[in-house]
Amino acid sequence: MQAYLALGTTADDHNANLEWAREQLANTGIHVLAMSSVGETGPAAGATEPRFLNQVLEIDTDYRPSRLLTVLEEIEAAAETRRREDEASAPLDISLLLYGQLTINRPGLILPHPDLISRDFLLRGLTEVNPRLTDSISSLTAEQLLLQLNKEN
Repeated sequence: MQAYLALGTTADDHNANLEWAREQLANTGIHVLAMSSVGETGPAAGATEPRFLNQVLEIDTDYRPSRLLTVLEEIEAAAETRRREDEASAPLDISLLLYGQLTINRPGLILPHPDLISRDFLLRGLTEVNPRLTDSISSLTAEQLLLQLNKEN
């Protein structure tokens, strides 16, 4: 099944974290089909967090959505263990954005990802890897959603 993920890590020169995450995905049998360029984003307004590096991946997986989410959480946990052992490492976040055209709304798993249409960097990444990708709720392409978001802001 074709799905889309977002990777995020703090921006203090941690491209290595994104590479490590992609390697872990491959080690679990998840195939990366395409990846966006790495973008840098600032924290939410008023937050004191550092800047982040973000990347969107198009993947192929045999995992069902709930099992895929568990695998992603396991990779995040391994990244946290790695970070405690190596202070040069940074936190890692992996989000499941889309899983085919599936729509799910249950505790712990919402697809499409609830922040997808409101975050520029996610839509930008999706547009880069697949500009004709269609949102199952709005029936708009990632590119159209990005244009709509930019008009609103």
